[in-house]
Amino acid sequence: PYGEVKFSKKADSLELELYEHLANYGYVNLELLKERKKFLSKDSTFTYSVELTDKSIPFVINKTEKKATVITYYYELDDSQPANLEQTGKNRAKATVTLTRKETDFSMLAKKNRASNASFIKKTYNFRFDENSGWRIAK
Repeated sequence: PYGEVKFSKKADSLELELYEHLANYGYVNLELLKERKKFLSKDSTFTYSVELTDKSIPFVINKTEKKATVITYYYELDDSQPANLEQTGKNRAKATVTLTRKETDFSMLAKKNRASNASFIKKTYNFRFDENSGWRIAK
């Protein structure tokens, strides 16, 4: 979430650290609006104004008024593993490639893939030959 966000010192300490990390890298601006100590407690409540910066634009997929969806991981073609091409018919072919997972600075926000078993995936694409446009990925 971004905009005006409340953090509890005890319950939200990890989330607040994540936002401070993103602020240190320049992806968000954090501005402390209010700090309130809870009565007879060691816990405090912080209210921050969280704004996305221009540096975060390439990582934002979707943005609503209070929430933004960002890219946490992306996959790149692994140069050390060659693509396996196999023609399965006159107008059809199959390509199997190895894609390695790369992290973005937003990767710590990901709930899935945080402790994935592998840093790569094998992906198979089916191609179809068309007289007008050549080889295309079949859906």
